Amino acid sequence: MKVRLATKKDIPAIMVLEKEVWAAGQGATQEMILSRIETFPEGSWCLEKDHKILGYLCSEIFPESFLAQKRT
Repeated sequence: MKVRLATKKDIPAIMVLEKEVWAAGQGATQEMILSRIETFPEGSWCLEKDHKILGYLCSEIFPESFLAQKRT
């Protein structure tokens, strides 16, 4: 197994995982995954074995002002 950065070519396999893990309407869309990879490529990772994507991790960057907001 290896962990590597996700690429645009991985999106179809990532979408399969999204549909397996999330309830209908709750997972990310293809457009969202693409945007994450294009905006912050260092934040999208795949777990791969024998050229098959087994897992996907996404981290996102939020502006400091968003993080400073008080939440209830």
